[in-house]
Amino acid sequence: KGTSRYVGNIVWAAATLGLTTSNLLNEIESHAELFVKMAETPQCVANTIWACATVGVPAPQLVAAIDQRALWFLEQDQVQGIPNIAWACGKLDLPAPHFFAEMNKRARTLFLSWKPQGVANTAWACGRLYIQAPELFEEIEKDARWMVQQASPQEVASVAWACGRLMYEAPNLFSAIENEAERLVMGPDCTTQSVSNTAYGLAELRFVNVPIFFDLMDRRAEWLVSTGSPQCVSNLAWACGKLGIAAPNLFAEMNSHAAALVAAGSPQDVANMSLACSRLSVTAPRLVAEMQKHA
Repeated sequence: KGTSRYVGNIVWAAATLGLTTSNLLNEIESHAELFVKMAETPQCVANTIWACATVGVPAPQLVAAIDQRALWFLEQDQVQGIPNIAWACGKLDLPAPHFFAEMNKRARTLFLSWKPQGVANTAWACGRLYIQAPELFEEIEKDARWMVQQASPQEVASVAWACGRLMYEAPNLFSAIENEAERLVMGPDCTTQSVSNTAYGLAELRFVNVPIFFDLMDRRAEWLVSTGSPQCVSNLAWACGKLGIAAPNLFAEMNSHAAALVAAGSPQDVANMSLACSRLSVTAPRLVAEMQKHA
């Protein structure tokens, strides 16, 4: 009975406040095709699918309905709604092939209208869903310096991670990351996740010409290991191992925190850490002991 604009505003506000409106979101999902068809603006639908993703409510029918009207969304709302929809699809692990294909065709126009967050969210979604969007990533690479200088460490990390995941060569992007390494690794708004994801992208594409980035990372090893998740730590170690970069402080801290890392980490996390030690000929007796204990 309520218009889609009002409903979209309600679920968006609730999700922003950390509140789950499961009954309302499930009701929208049950009437997804009608909800999208009757929408006054793309923004209200974008707000709704963003809310679903934010609070973790599956919405396959809503994504399918959005995908059916992909052209309408891309022609009417190019600034905020498109990146929000893309991010939500990635978060919910629900591909929307027509939506992403049409988005990629308009990559230049969209890129020029987006802020760095919009670019990062869309690139991250492509990486998460393994969706090829070469024209979008070409635009990112062409304006890499602007992207890295204007974006937050997390936004830069999302793009670098997506490039690595999709195997898009991005020398301009990675060179810009090296130039901004001080802010991206040592800055107050960087996180263990942002450093880890950036390192992953660099390593996946074997971009080794980033000595400042990895030197600063090793200098912050105590903070990275003590505050990072086992996955973040293992990704950092794996990146160093793959690129052949010695990081003595990182591996020393990893060995010191071996009990916590192995106990809380996944088998893949432990495997990545041990593989990195092997590649770099690093001895980590505590890590080995904890692996034997949890064999």
